[in-house]
Amino acid sequence: MARPNRPPCVLLVDDETEILAVVEEYLVAAGYEVISVGSGREALDRVRKLDSVPEIALVDWNLPGIAGRDVIADLAEMCPGTRILVLTGEPRHNLANRTGPHPWCGVISKPFSLSALARRVAEEVDIHRTRSCG
Repeated sequence: MARPNRPPCVLLVDDETEILAVVEEYLVAAGYEVISVGSGREALDRVRKLDSVPEIALVDWNLPGIAGRDVIADLAEMCPGTRILVLTGEPRHNLANRTGPHPWCGVISKPFSLSALARRVAEEVDIHRTRSCG
């Protein structure tokens, strides 16, 4: 569902409170609405309650409880237009070599620079808007 006259919404899912705080502050300063949650269960619960889906989801791969890959699969089903980026400290090839289709559009390796993350989020917002309006 479109979000006219509202900033792009980013769902940020990570169990590391420092990452949540720093990334949320940076993205809010860059003009995004950010929903920060510390677990997969909380992410799925929050998304179910939203009036519209987030444009972007940044999801940690290694979450306690519901694994990141399961959160990503559920988000992809619940929010088919949302662009999903995986946040991970694992080597990139561990995710790239997984067989079969996957619902994420990219991987951001930890540690990452905030400016690089913000550039990637902006690129994904542009892709989301192009596909939503096309």
